[in-house]
Amino acid sequence: MDKTTPFTLIYGNGIGPEVMDATLRVLNSANAKINPEVIELDYNSLIKEDEIKFPDSFWESIKRTKIFLKAPLNESENKYRRIDRFIKAKLSLYKSIFPFHQYIPLTEKQNQNSDILIITYDLTSNPTFQYRQTQNVFHYTTSINVPDVTKIVQETYQIASENNKNKISYIISQNNINLEDELFINTLTKLSKEYPNIKTEFISCKRFFYNLTDNIDNLEIILIQNNLFLLILDFLFRNKNLEGLYSIAQFGEQYSVFQSLQDSMPEIAGKNLANPTGLIMASVLLLNFIGQTETAYKIYNAVLKTIAEGIHTRDIYKEGISKELVGTQEFADAVINRLDYSINNINPLISFPRKYIEENEDIAYVSKENKELIGVDIYLDWIKGTATDLGDMVKKIATENLRLEFISNKGKIVYPNDNIETLYSDQWLCRYLRKDIINVIKQPEITDLISKLYDTGFEIIKIELLYNFDGKPGYFNIK
Repeated sequence: MDKTTPFTLIYGNGIGPEVMDATLRVLNSANAKINPEVIELDYNSLIKEDEIKFPDSFWESIKRTKIFLKAPLNESENKYRRIDRFIKAKLSLYKSIFPFHQYIPLTEKQNQNSDILIITYDLTSNPTFQYRQTQNVFHYTTSINVPDVTKIVQETYQIASENNKNKISYIISQNNINLEDELFINTLTKLSKEYPNIKTEFISCKRFFYNLTDNIDNLEIILIQNNLFLLILDFLFRNKNLEGLYSIAQFGEQYSVFQSLQDSMPEIAGKNLANPTGLIMASVLLLNFIGQTETAYKIYNAVLKTIAEGIHTRDIYKEGISKELVGTQEFADAVINRLDYSINNINPLISFPRKYIEENEDIAYVSKENKELIGVDIYLDWIKGTATDLGDMVKKIATENLRLEFISNKGKIVYPNDNIETLYSDQWLCRYLRKDIINVIKQPEITDLISKLYDTGFEIIKIELLYNFDGKPGYFNIK
């Protein structure tokens, strides 16, 4: 008997059970060598007293199989989005791969060989530290590290190389390059030398979205922050109800999750109206990931042929383009009937860089940069006047080597050059820098400065030490 691969499976709710049934029928008909472990969940009791609680059987299965095929959960209530985020954080899923296939005849671009791979990263998927330290200001802190960024970039080049992609487009998250973008840009530039045949470009978020419609055929791999992913989908789908066609794969060091993009649409649940394509294609990604590429291709080809022949569910049915309106199970039947067909000149399936995903290789990174303390950001809780009032007082407080550089409020410099139109909050950032480049700053001098501010009557709520690395600022310069 051929060896089967186990994976964890949940049926979801809403349309989840029927699209999962359709998907499993296709997998079985294609003779996929799989052994799904079905976990029964009570979706009404997953969140109790604001705490997410999965049964032990779910986590035991995930730990055993390392692979999770997930049907849609009810996304109509925010708590189910919390469940998705909880699973992502719990399994430390830091990267997603979304293949954007242009289905003929549903897309305007009639080019089936122009698939785009969108790779999203989320290096802060675990809960961030959140604080309230004044009456009016809440803030949170996140952190990223060089080895994680290096791993993401290395895997992206590996994916590009193994999938014959010739260009990677990194989307800068903001108009002004922040430290995270700078780290990615430097790492991409450094590692691009190992892949001379792959072009790397850096595009501002604003320019990318402005030109996306016209330049879509020029894109091959997009590397982007996870929080911008939904914006890309809005542009790609253009309100054409195409979510049911697409799937996404998420990866961590040990675990992988495969699912469709659609929500569970409870309004049509149980009516045989849902489109199972997304979950079927998620299972194709799963099969290819576990090495059952031939079976994956068989299902992939059958889905493309079914859609190309105009056999469509109601969400994608178009008069003049579609030929036959079918239900969920009838669509699955049509795919099953075409499992022995082949389509010429289709895109190859995604080749996953298994040596990075499975073997959990650590990418060595040894910092050789010279680290030098050059100042401090001191946050105050203060409501007794204007920025000029505060600045005139704080400016008098200094040490032998440290002096006030500026004061900011709500991310804007307000001293010197106070803007009288500014509506202040009660949290102020006072940046102190060394008076001269030759000055050497030691931490006891920072402590002395804090003591002077405290003795003057200021409430200090937070400090951040400022360092240079090889002479370059390791902090964001508001100026």
